[in-house]
Amino acid sequence: MTDIQISAAADHGFRKVRLETERLVDPDERDAERERVVADAGQSLDHGESVVIYTARGPDDQRIERTTAIAEEMCVQPGDVGRRIGTVQGEILSKLVVDHDLSRVCIAGGDTCGHATPMLGITAVRTRYPLAPGSPVCDALNCDLVDDNLQVALKGGQLGGSDYFVKILEGSKYCDDQSS
Repeated sequence: MTDIQISAAADHGFRKVRLETERLVDPDERDAERERVVADAGQSLDHGESVVIYTARGPDDQRIERTTAIAEEMCVQPGDVGRRIGTVQGEILSKLVVDHDLSRVCIAGGDTCGHATPMLGITAVRTRYPLAPGSPVCDALNCDLVDDNLQVALKGGQLGGSDYFVKILEGSKYCDDQSS
């Protein structure tokens, strides 16, 4: 489903930025890849574009197999691969939120949400408005980065319709009548 959502977002004008996961499992490449993505996404945000940063286009994406092979070569434990990637995604998002004063973001992927959200310093969320079953838009509470002005959607991979990311962008249509 997330692959379909990425395609729908791109069709709606989102800029796609692919995170090279093979580089994230290599400690010698990780920082450079993080900085590349921050710069690439940041440039798009500076030009008023919405951005979707992604690691794979579904479970059959060949990048997953290549990343796993590189991780094995580097003796990275299988359970650490997702943690490393998700943590860097959180670091990227954290930098973009601060540098570009973002007010609404989405993290997709259940495990990714668990690894990336702490990088934002969020200690709690409160539902702001329902967007899809199991994936509402929430107010981030006690967020270290911003003064409780960040809206976040934490989306498991199969949740939401094909236009989920577009609806996140257009969130004010949904929250104006439902926010408290």
